[in-house]
Amino acid sequence: MHLPFFFYFSFLKKPGTKFPFRSLDIRAWRRWSLVLIYSLFVISLHGQKKTRLQQLSIEDGLSQNTINTIFQDSKGFMWFGTQNGLNRYDATGFSVYKNINGDSSTIASSDVYAVYEDQHQNLWFGTRSGLSKFNRALDRFANYEDDTQNQYAMRPVWCIVGSKKDDLLWIGASGGLFQFNTITEKFHHYKINDSIQNANSIRAMCEDRKGQLWICPTLGEVKIFNKAQGTFADVKSSSGVTLRDITSILEDGDGLIWLGREDGSLYQYDQNSNSIREYTTLKKRFPIRALREDREGQLWIGTDKGGIFLLNKATSKFLALADKQQNGTDVVLSFFDDAKGDMWLGTYHGGVYLFDKIDTTFNHFAPYNEIKNTDESNSVLSIYNDKDGTWLGTDGGGLIRKEIREDSQLCLRCE
Repeated sequence: MHLPFFFYFSFLKKPGTKFPFRSLDIRAWRRWSLVLIYSLFVISLHGQKKTRLQQLSIEDGLSQNTINTIFQDSKGFMWFGTQNGLNRYDATGFSVYKNINGDSSTIASSDVYAVYEDQHQNLWFGTRSGLSKFNRALDRFANYEDDTQNQYAMRPVWCIVGSKKDDLLWIGASGGLFQFNTITEKFHHYKINDSIQNANSIRAMCEDRKGQLWICPTLGEVKIFNKAQGTFADVKSSSGVTLRDITSILEDGDGLIWLGREDGSLYQYDQNSNSIREYTTLKKRFPIRALREDREGQLWIGTDKGGIFLLNKATSKFLALADKQQNGTDVVLSFFDDAKGDMWLGTYHGGVYLFDKIDTTFNHFAPYNEIKNTDESNSVLSIYNDKDGTWLGTDGGGLIRKEIREDSQLCLRCE
């Protein structure tokens, strides 16, 4: 997946700024970049990784500050589904899509809960009033609803799961599980049970590497759905733990299933051994609202009133992130890690936050700590690293070797 060029660069570029580099080849560009860096910083080495927390809210053009879902599409755009509008973000501003009563070309509802992009790069949105498909070329929507279902309505659409291998969408809605064929535009409904509609409502869902759907109903226990047979089965557990009241679910890179519960319990399910491990650090403290695994294999946990926690799966240690009371991240509803590896999070009434992991701070040192003589210079023309330290070629100040570990230096000059 590739982001558009503007996504990487527009945070640095102000609107209307012109750059003189279009006619330069890549080698010239690199030389220009080095000169620019040296001119700005004199010399900045050994950059350290720092996480920055950036906020986007209604003051920046976001339509509403409660973020139900976050997604990055194949074009690099970020999508934020809120309680009052769908927002597309291009790193410079927002395009907002809302339902207009009587206009069928607008999104089905302004309250958006789920986003999915299929193998044809079509975007599908789950809303309070059903399913919507976005037409990129026409910048408009087509809306779908299962008209054959009266008692078990496909609204709201809480979650959408699909596969790159076929043209089927699996939709978790208040009326149960719906299969939608994106080619024939036909629905098929699966009831979890024959009880009232609320007993069929699906709060969260994921597909594992075996192709099974894990269904987390609002009421009742977690089910595994066999797509080939069209049947639901209970989750087997050697420990006898019952999985219910699950608010969020995912499969990690190791094939383990993680489930977050309303009471704050976190479960790890191993399908090979049918064993369940319970983490109780957040239990009866903070209800879990969202789960996401990052590229480093850490588990991000979004809670209600507790903010964000990181779980190191190797050590089973929990780490609380940020000052949730000051920055408005005490209730986290959604996560998404973008193509660059940074984590976006959606909050309740706090807008969108970006945990930016780019190396943006530097430990600065100059060839000379203090210029005392006319033959000393901190203008650096060349750099070389070896096992003894860093060699700095200066403009008139000689060749300097910085021995970082000992905080000493050797100065060589041609007299």
